[in-house]
Amino acid sequence: NLTEFTVPRGVKSFGDSVFLDCASMTKLRVQSGNEYYSTDDDDNLYNADKTVFLLRLPTKTDTSMTLPDTVETIAGGAFYGCTYLEDVIYSADNVKEIKRNAFSGSGLTEVTVYAGVEYGDGVFKNCKSLRHATLEEGVTWLVSSAFL
Repeated sequence: NLTEFTVPRGVKSFGDSVFLDCASMTKLRVQSGNEYYSTDDDDNLYNADKTVFLLRLPTKTDTSMTLPDTVETIAGGAFYGCTYLEDVIYSADNVKEIKRNAFSGSGLTEVTVYAGVEYGDGVFKNCKSLRHATLEEGVTWLVSSAFL
């Protein structure tokens, strides 16, 4: 039951969903001098220039989160198990890819699927609180397992 983790200075990359099922983690930091990763004041993990959102800790109890306009990709499993999280606000003009299982098991209550954003398999899988989904005009295809 991992509760804290510091990304060491020399770590250059993580695979998608590296912290999947770390439901007890309450602190996530990046060691000073790491050129590849950063965290914000809420311990959310990004790549260094904040174009990729990598992880929100599932122990956070805020019901809403706004991603910076710099984010272009939401990593696989980024919001996995964030059951308190009902709403994620992001720029549909900037985000171009939301990877596999990004919101799986989260507490999202409604979603909008935007044209021009590529969605990975199982992106909204096991979102038991999800009650409403809107497909933006121009959406022509969505992965078959998006809402399983």
